[in-house]
Amino acid sequence: MVNTCCVYGCKSRGGQNIKFHRFPKGDIGDKWVTYLRQFNPSFEKKASSNVCGLHFDPDLDYEISRTTDRTTSARKTLFNESIVSDDNEETEIIILSSDDVHSEPLLTLVSIKVKPNSNIVSPPSVPQSTNIVIYPSLSNFQSLDDIESPNSRLKYWIASQTTTSNQRKRIKFLHKQTTDLKKQIQTLENLVDHLKHDKKIISDNCYTVLKETLSSSQQEMVLKQLNLLTGKTITTIRKRYSVIDGLPEITAESLDAIKVKVEEMKKKNLNLVCGVIMDEMSIRSGIHFNGQRLQGYISVGHKINDSDAMIEATEALVFLVVALNSYWKIPVGYFLIHGLTAEEKANLLKTILINMHDIGAIVKTLTFDGAASNISMARHLGADLYSSTPWFSHPSTNEEICIFLDPAHMVKLIRNTLGDHGVLYDANDNAIEWKYITELVKLQEDEGVHLATKVRRRHINYKKEIMKVRLATQVFSNSVADALFYCKLKKIANFEKCESTITFCKNINDIFDFLNTRNFLSKLQHKKPLYLEHHEDIKQFISSSIVYLNAIKDRNHSSILTSPRKTGFNGLIVCLRSLGRLFDNVVKTGQLSFILSYKISQDHIEMLFSAIRSKGGFNNNPTASQIEAAYKRLLVRSELSISENANCSVLDNTNILHVSNSKKKKVENFQDILCVEEEDRINDEDDQHNEIEGINVYKEDVIEHISGFVIKQLKRTINCLICSNALEDKTKHHTLIDIKNRGGLIKPAIDVITICKLTEKTFVSRIHEVPKHLEDPINFLLVKTMANINIKNMFNCLNEHILSQSPINNHVLQIIRLIIKKYIVIRLHHHNKELSQPKHRIRSHLTKVILFKHQ
Repeated sequence: MVNTCCVYGCKSRGGQNIKFHRFPKGDIGDKWVTYLRQFNPSFEKKASSNVCGLHFDPDLDYEISRTTDRTTSARKTLFNESIVSDDNEETEIIILSSDDVHSEPLLTLVSIKVKPNSNIVSPPSVPQSTNIVIYPSLSNFQSLDDIESPNSRLKYWIASQTTTSNQRKRIKFLHKQTTDLKKQIQTLENLVDHLKHDKKIISDNCYTVLKETLSSSQQEMVLKQLNLLTGKTITTIRKRYSVIDGLPEITAESLDAIKVKVEEMKKKNLNLVCGVIMDEMSIRSGIHFNGQRLQGYISVGHKINDSDAMIEATEALVFLVVALNSYWKIPVGYFLIHGLTAEEKANLLKTILINMHDIGAIVKTLTFDGAASNISMARHLGADLYSSTPWFSHPSTNEEICIFLDPAHMVKLIRNTLGDHGVLYDANDNAIEWKYITELVKLQEDEGVHLATKVRRRHINYKKEIMKVRLATQVFSNSVADALFYCKLKKIANFEKCESTITFCKNINDIFDFLNTRNFLSKLQHKKPLYLEHHEDIKQFISSSIVYLNAIKDRNHSSILTSPRKTGFNGLIVCLRSLGRLFDNVVKTGQLSFILSYKISQDHIEMLFSAIRSKGGFNNNPTASQIEAAYKRLLVRSELSISENANCSVLDNTNILHVSNSKKKKVENFQDILCVEEEDRINDEDDQHNEIEGINVYKEDVIEHISGFVIKQLKRTINCLICSNALEDKTKHHTLIDIKNRGGLIKPAIDVITICKLTEKTFVSRIHEVPKHLEDPINFLLVKTMANINIKNMFNCLNEHILSQSPINNHVLQIIRLIIKKYIVIRLHHHNKELSQPKHRIRSHLTKVILFKHQ
């Protein structure tokens, strides 16, 4: 901000070697303002108001100092021509004087009269002040009695300000001292030795990695991230990434990182066992010049200078390594391609395997999807995926490498086969029909409530989202099988002969769970790790599952494994056989204690693709140059900080004004739920029972299931043990709950079910009125539901418990209200989600079209 003088008519500005002084505080400053308003009635003092040094006598050599005491006064006069109204009028001269200057220039105003055009005379002398200002100290104030007078309070304030200023200077000095100490660490070796021997906070393995394996450029990156690098620092992302070679080839830095892990495992007398995952990613075709070379042509690791013989790349073939006996994964290379033959893919894979063997890693698995080129590649490697030998020999060690076709993709292909054909047949020629899935979705939509399944209309209209694996796995799930079994048990129309479909869903679900075990603490039958003590059960499950899949027939009653749609079924058989072979090779031999089959899933490389696409922001179809940049960025985690030479810097310590984040406690008025319309209240228990009869059997069972979930949620908040026990009745039998219960479901008491049924009745009849009560729809539905409840007949087991409680706010009323509120919240979420679902999904379909067109 440019300083300007506020005296009327003065045009002094900053940058003219003129000193400016602020207004003094207190009465003297008010006198200044009063006097200056005589010349400028609209004058208002602001925080930025200043008086320039031209208004003081230069002969006195006046200078205001904030750190020294002044015992002399100074004056300067200025003939202000801007206030002359007439040549014959006397003009006032503004005279400013300063006495006993402290932290602020304490100036006074004196006015004298002079003739126009007369010389400026010296102002009358002002007696010199002999008072010496003594700065007070906080030690002079020991109690509240020392600051009773206004003068003592002022001295206390000055002392506190001085102390605060001194402390800030001390903090600044200590911060600079700390920074200087940090700068004494010039190299990574000094830092590592300090952490290892002095602080003893890093392990031997970490010490070895930091000391011996990092290059000089990588050491600089570590020091930069620890804010310990001195001299010329790395200031751009480009320089940071320059230490990583992100060219489309085998990444040497990734192999170095794996080699470090191999050495760590050897120190524990263990071998590093890994799996390789490969897949193609569609990219946007286009040539880009980065200043040194052209990017966008096909590249498989060989340097070809003749660009005329090259074509633009449309895919990136990526290889990812996952540790089977550790918890890490890393991409080891990628290649830009425009379609590869099976033999070319096999050669690239052999190169990866040979490099992995050279650094000491043992590769035991290979995972890819069911593309025809991948299956042909397996044949070139020596494996036969359509027989009982889905493995091949390592090119360096001749050890077996088991092949896995990604289980999730195989389930998707099975869904597509059943959905397109409409019917399959099992070994007994019983029909496995897609129509039962369609009828289940229709039933749930008609009733408005679901049988605890995730299948919706998008699951049966899958062709617009055919690439989404999640939709396929949710169709063949235990929840769908249980829902179909319930419909058959209740003899609901169109579900009479769905036994084979139920069995098919359960078997596919169990096989998929068996091929996706990820929690080594799981105790579920098909989700627990593959331990040696369970080898008999494992072999039995693999054998029975293969027999079931082999017996599946297509719509023409021919074996599905000989039809054009055999890939999904054969892929699961390949995974089961390979997993059994892998179990024999690594668990029975003692290389691994157990196997988590999720390690072989292609999900890991799909997540890498998702991370690469996300680096492009709104553009999820990267070019070759963008893939290279994202690839290096994922290998090197960057840290961005504000540079001292940036366009902006911190100039003050202004804080953001915060609002209170304390949760407002809403006062509940229980009289609102009691004083409802008398004509709506039902006092007769029989009338109440007749109203509930409007709900059919299907809805009753679903409401019972929801009631159990409501109780599960309420038990987390209810502290009264008596009331908590009254919500549950373990002796009752409920059809849907018994079918779906695997040990964790709660059986609700009859009163809870009745309240939920009445709430559902109110919800269905009043949901059209909710838009009129958008501010509080829950309370609106709550009051309407309470109007239909006879409170006297609810929770009679708690009658004695509430005798000592308030009649309008006892535990029974609170429980009823909590049950209704929780049920309304669940139903509102479900209802609004169903309304917001689009009838025709095109986003995913059109996105894939763009990606596969390489645009």
